[in-house]
Amino acid sequence: MQPLALSLTITLSNRNRGVAVLHLYYSNHLETQKELLVRLLALQPLSDPFQSEQILVQSQGMAQWLKQQIAEKCGIAANIAFPLPASFIWHQYHRTLPNVPQRNAFAKESMQWHLMALIPTLLSLPQFAELKRYLSGQAQTEQEKLYQLSGKIADLFDQYLVYRPEWITAWEQDNDQAVIQAIMQHLPNQSPPDTALSLPFADDQLTPEWQGAVSWQGQLWRALYARIEQQTAQQAAQNHQTCQHRAALHQRYLQLLHEQKPPHLPQRLFIFGISALPKVYLQTLQAMAQHCEVHLFFNNPCRYYWGDIIDPAFLQQLKLRKRLTNGKVGSGEWLNDKQLAQLNQPDWQDDPLGYLQTGNPLLATWGKMGRDFLALLSQSEANEIDAYAEADGNSLLAQLQNAILNLQPAQPDPPFLLAPNDQSLMIHACHSPMREVEILHDQLLHWFQQDPALTPKDVVIMLADVDQYVPYIHAVFSQYQYNDPRFIPYEIADRKHSHSDVVIASYLQLLRLKESDFSAESVLALLDVPEVRERFELDLKELQTLQNWVAQNGIRYGLSANQNATAPNYNAWQSGLQRMLLGTAMRENDGIWQNTVAFDLSHGLSAQIVGKLGDFLDCLQHWQSVLQQPQPIEQWQQQLHWLLTTLFCDNQQSRSVLLFLAKRIDEICQTALDAGYDRTLDSSVIAELFDAKLSDEDNSFHFLNGKLSFCTLLPMRAIPFKVVALLGMNEGDYPRQHQPNSFDLMQYAPQKGDRVRRDDDRYLFLEAILSAQQKLYISYIGRSLTDNQALQPSVLVSQLLDYLSEQTDLIPAFDPQQHPEQQRSDSVRLHLVQQHPMTIFSHENFALSNQNRSFAKEWLVNQASADLQYNQFMQALSDVEQSAVSGVITLEQLIRFVQSPLGYFFEKQLGVRFKNDQTDWADSENFSLDSLERYQLSEQLLHHPQAQWAAQMQRFELKGELPRANFAEISAQKLSERLQPLSAVIAPYLAQAADSLNIRIALEINGQRYQLQGDISGLYQQQKVAWRSGAIKAAHIIQYWIEYLVLQLQQPDSATPHFYGLEKNKVQFYRFQPISVQQAHEQLQVYLQDFLRAEQVLLALPTALYSEFLSDPQNDEQLLQAIIKLGQDGFHDSDKADPYWQRFLAQQQQIDLEAIKSKMQCWFRLMQESLVVGS
Repeated sequence: MQPLALSLTITLSNRNRGVAVLHLYYSNHLETQKELLVRLLALQPLSDPFQSEQILVQSQGMAQWLKQQIAEKCGIAANIAFPLPASFIWHQYHRTLPNVPQRNAFAKESMQWHLMALIPTLLSLPQFAELKRYLSGQAQTEQEKLYQLSGKIADLFDQYLVYRPEWITAWEQDNDQAVIQAIMQHLPNQSPPDTALSLPFADDQLTPEWQGAVSWQGQLWRALYARIEQQTAQQAAQNHQTCQHRAALHQRYLQLLHEQKPPHLPQRLFIFGISALPKVYLQTLQAMAQHCEVHLFFNNPCRYYWGDIIDPAFLQQLKLRKRLTNGKVGSGEWLNDKQLAQLNQPDWQDDPLGYLQTGNPLLATWGKMGRDFLALLSQSEANEIDAYAEADGNSLLAQLQNAILNLQPAQPDPPFLLAPNDQSLMIHACHSPMREVEILHDQLLHWFQQDPALTPKDVVIMLADVDQYVPYIHAVFSQYQYNDPRFIPYEIADRKHSHSDVVIASYLQLLRLKESDFSAESVLALLDVPEVRERFELDLKELQTLQNWVAQNGIRYGLSANQNATAPNYNAWQSGLQRMLLGTAMRENDGIWQNTVAFDLSHGLSAQIVGKLGDFLDCLQHWQSVLQQPQPIEQWQQQLHWLLTTLFCDNQQSRSVLLFLAKRIDEICQTALDAGYDRTLDSSVIAELFDAKLSDEDNSFHFLNGKLSFCTLLPMRAIPFKVVALLGMNEGDYPRQHQPNSFDLMQYAPQKGDRVRRDDDRYLFLEAILSAQQKLYISYIGRSLTDNQALQPSVLVSQLLDYLSEQTDLIPAFDPQQHPEQQRSDSVRLHLVQQHPMTIFSHENFALSNQNRSFAKEWLVNQASADLQYNQFMQALSDVEQSAVSGVITLEQLIRFVQSPLGYFFEKQLGVRFKNDQTDWADSENFSLDSLERYQLSEQLLHHPQAQWAAQMQRFELKGELPRANFAEISAQKLSERLQPLSAVIAPYLAQAADSLNIRIALEINGQRYQLQGDISGLYQQQKVAWRSGAIKAAHIIQYWIEYLVLQLQQPDSATPHFYGLEKNKVQFYRFQPISVQQAHEQLQVYLQDFLRAEQVLLALPTALYSEFLSDPQNDEQLLQAIIKLGQDGFHDSDKADPYWQRFLAQQQQIDLEAIKSKMQCWFRLMQESLVVGS
């Protein structure tokens, strides 16, 4: 910024000398305006030191920044108030005008309650037929719709009071026609700069909709005013207050200011950081300036008057209108004579003098909000002080800011110059929000490394929706500890209370329990809230125990066993709790007691956990019963406080949040009581009421606290930072979508100063560009995660790119002869828009040629290995040193190794287990058994004779393991029919008691002695017999084979094993032919030798494919495809990829089929020859 020398001894013109006037400060830098403000405070202090300075701001973020800046410059910032304009002006009404209450009876929240009481009484009138149709439905749904509709109408009336006070006055005079005429004057629009961009319509096309809205809104306003007036009259005897709203008070206050200097007026008033004010507020400030100092600071992006420049898109509309011939529009809509005459007014013709001009296209396109406010300010009688300064340097960002400052038109001469190393303005195309944050983190580290003077507090990251990015921000920025050089302190502001605090989120969830299905996961999530857990005296270990119990106890959904059902719900929390309680006194094998089966795990010292769970469920049961019945607001107030104190522990960490919620409960209920709302309310309305209240609460406390700031893009908070980053600038996400209500009359008659969400977002984008002092960083999702297709950024980013590509030349200059296929604008785009890989571990992120290399050193191994030849995992066993393992080998380890050598290496040597330890709770009603449930129940049934199956089925149903009602009988019958053939085969074994054998075998391997230890179960008269309700797979055969080898060494006289399975509902019989003790010893030696070497060497042997390798060893292509298929998911859920082979095949470049064939022969040839399969 260029140095600025300003004298703050304000010299007024002769006509204003000696008269208080409005002082307008125009500057394109907020820092300059801040300096002016601070020097005014320091050089001209108030005459009364006890009077506080009044600085009007539009956001708490701006107030926080000003406090810090004043304190930094003056040493302290004290006795300074930062009210919002609306609250300040109402406070002046209250202190100056007689009988004005401190609380506005026409506040939006209060009007909503009045409207909820009024609207049902008016639905019989013909004007309200449309509202009646909308509200028709069930009683509960109708009340929720009524609440939502009342809120929208209250918001609309609140807007009318500020932006259309003349309509309010006309309605109160029962003059709806005046409102209609006011709207008609804007159809079609007559003033080019202020018009909407839609083409004009004929009068009769709009008559039914908006004129009907004028009628019912006028009737409703008169009824609302009468209700509030009557209520105020009842209280007038006590407090002498009258029924008055902003529109009426505005006229009274203006009249008072014109007649005299009212009392309680501040000596001096500042308005700072406000980009737009309603016309009535500006009129009030201008009138105040007659009696006190009023200093208004306007952050004006352009030093020249630009209040009349026109959006290029609107100029295109003018060209379209000029092509009208014979009064006909291309869409077939006809214009009347009046509209044709308006289109041919001189102002709409080509203007050779330049009246219709765009100036700077970005300013014309994005600046409507500021342009309208500037036009209003230009009509004021004020002392104007200009304090503009051009941005320093020749960076692209500085050139862009100066072009806007100087109102440079499109294609300036000379054009912008872009140096190869210029990174002042960067746009990054990413694949996902996670990558956006990862790339941002790397960029921040680059900047901090390049500029030691740059600190986290000098950077702001603004997002269209900060809540969407919170998990990604925490995932990236929280992974580094304080002692890590990559650690960046950060804070997230503007989060919704329901997203930022678990107590508030869980409280809102409890308010919506009326229609909850009380799924296992949702109830346990509530119990996992620290304040709830502590309230019921549960520690983390006990909660984990409960989580395991719930998963094993058949609890799925539902609070009560008999709630809303003809058949008992044995998957409900009440049923599961009864099983746990019974389990504290008896075992499951003790039988069924009062139609309940005991849960074994709750037996013993863990019984007290069940009592704590019972207390928690009792509270939920009571609260659900409360939610079922509509209640008056007074009773809701009591119940809401009961919920707060009963379910949440009041401790040092939660006290502030609980006090916050308690205060909001009283505020919301008191507003309804003050409005005289005496009807009952459904719990759905209460839930939505609190959700809306907490969502609207200002939550900017973490803004500007000395750390990296993440915040939402909010109007009038464009505070200057050295680095401004905008994330999530995606097409459709920004500007944010806002669909006005069809009954919003302001959209049919727009005026200067009207607030439109998309216009606000455009101007905020412009302010963000201008507030960046050194760097502007923009990122968006520019590639699809699924197919890598290009995605478009926000239309604002596209407009910025279009503008820069047309205005900019590269240094060195672009040579079309060297790059004939590439246009100059394309080369500029390629420089500005940086494409990034989809993943953080991509090799491109660590390439030396990449200027934006990643700091994620954990992934450097990937880059290091990119240029190295992979060492093949399949190595010759003779090349590896003998492992020094302990002298004891367990049978379980050996079986696991032979079943999956690759999986054993990952688990034993690398400590990697691809196992989902997270509990997946079934949380919906089951009408049939899935494959896993069917298998688990079948395995239990096969351990009992068929005569006991009926009792077992009853036990399954009481444990919640079968579907409900008649579906339980159907499932039980299907299970019985399927298992009956296998049960008949194994019935002789079930009549016997199974034995187990303890194994202790001493072996010598490569000159060293080892002992093989373990247990073999399922022995019937020294014969191994096993069965399962599913197919016998390779892993089962391998297990039985190794157990057979061990039995041969321990008990040479043992019979060969028999094992049975069910495949396609047919019994499959397997057995091994007898082998000698010598064969068993030699084969066991083969496994043990490879087992010992596998302690250091990975043996990638696909043992699940042993049959394919032995049956057709010459078909290399088929064998290779079978191995590759191990790492791929199949079509069915049961055909999941082997996670170990999936990881192995992703890195292994070659597979030595010959080595695998040789090892398969060595391992399984004898087993295959001995195996006999029958049916």
